[in-house]
Amino acid sequence: MSSAPKIYGPAGEPFYQEINNTKSSKRLRKKRKMRFKGRRFVCVAIIAYLIILLGQWQIKINQADKEISALTAQKNLLLAKKHDLESQRRMVSSAQYVEKIARENLGLVKKGEKVLLLAKPGKVMQLQTEGKKEIYD
Repeated sequence: MSSAPKIYGPAGEPFYQEINNTKSSKRLRKKRKMRFKGRRFVCVAIIAYLIILLGQWQIKINQADKEISALTAQKNLLLAKKHDLESQRRMVSSAQYVEKIARENLGLVKKGEKVLLLAKPGKVMQLQTEGKKEIYD
């Protein structure tokens, strides 16, 4: 009675059972141990799977963050270029710029202005009249 575990019957009265060292009791112990190891293996497998999933999600999040930062930098460059082009468009459409370009590139003058042509020593520049026979003030 000293080595027997206490087991209670259906009516709640205690009764004692001797533990046999038979093959069946050993099998039960092995099954219990194997079942416990199996549960542990399943738990470890599930935890490993979740860690792998979280790692993959973290990698995707990091890639998305890099892409967002690259696109933000590209957006800032394009906004700066847009600002420069708008200021250049305002400058080009101004009357002062149009007049400056007409004077420099086309050689146009206002009424009442006189054109001075600078000559280099030893060279004479021909005045181009383009079909005009006389030059007027």
